[in-house]
Amino acid sequence: MSTSTMTEEIILHSAMLRNELTLKEAVAAMEIYANDKKFQKQLDEVYQVEVFDDWDWHEGALDLK
Repeated sequence: MSTSTMTEEIILHSAMLRNELTLKEAVAAMEIYANDKKFQKQLDEVYQVEVFDDWDWHEGALDLK
């Protein structure tokens, strides 16, 4: 990976140093993340998950009769 300004490389290297990760550990972490992201996408496709922003938070005691 090489860009004209090397910005992405510097950000990646800084994150590795900040999190005290070796290159091997960082690559493994990215592979785990990518695998989880793919799995979550497959779950969403199978279960057709929708995010609802209009959740009704109930204030006070619930009447569970």
